[in-house]
Amino acid sequence: MNAPSGSIRSLLPRRRDYSEFPCSWRRDLTAGVIVAIVALPLALAFGVSSGMGAEAGLVAAIVAGLVAVAVGIGIAIAGFFALRALSAASGVHREELPGPPVVGDERIALFRIDGSLFFGAAERILDRISAHAGIEVVVLRLSQLQLIDATGARTLTQLATSLERLGITVLIKGIRTEHVPVLERLGVIISLRRSRHLFAEVDAAIAHARSHIGRTAAASG
Repeated sequence: MNAPSGSIRSLLPRRRDYSEFPCSWRRDLTAGVIVAIVALPLALAFGVSSGMGAEAGLVAAIVAGLVAVAVGIGIAIAGFFALRALSAASGVHREELPGPPVVGDERIALFRIDGSLFFGAAERILDRISAHAGIEVVVLRLSQLQLIDATGARTLTQLATSLERLGITVLIKGIRTEHVPVLERLGVIISLRRSRHLFAEVDAAIAHARSHIGRTAAASG
């Protein structure tokens, strides 16, 4: 029986799992040396007590250490390729606005997030927005989002908060029912400027975005 994809993905390492590595590798190395120093006499003692001699205990300790290292490297490699596959299956795509063009559409950006909300999604969207000056409204389509966990929800919160701080209004379309609890619990909804910036249909979201652009233009004129 195949394991659910959500449970498998929850076991994969995330960016924060590696954040302390530059500071902790010396402690990890010291701990490994201490364990080796403690294990070596034990291995020699087991070899002597078994009647096979200290050399046999030493060989057994070396073999066990090599096996442990091989298993650790194998897990690390498997995790790397699993993350790579998961990242490849996920994507952030900018789409054309539906319907006939309207004046001010160049200030609206519609993004569709597919697959899983990965930690790189926020950076990718921010980079694309930064490359296009004058964007005032961003619409995020989440209906194709298959998986979102706590990390993904925090990524979405970070994205919405960053855009709102830049003065860009964020509209979210198509939150799945099963995703609502985690998004509410981790502050995604609160990060929006207004609670009515949630939409079930993309046409309604785009209409609201165009209305916002029209109001802004009228106020500045």
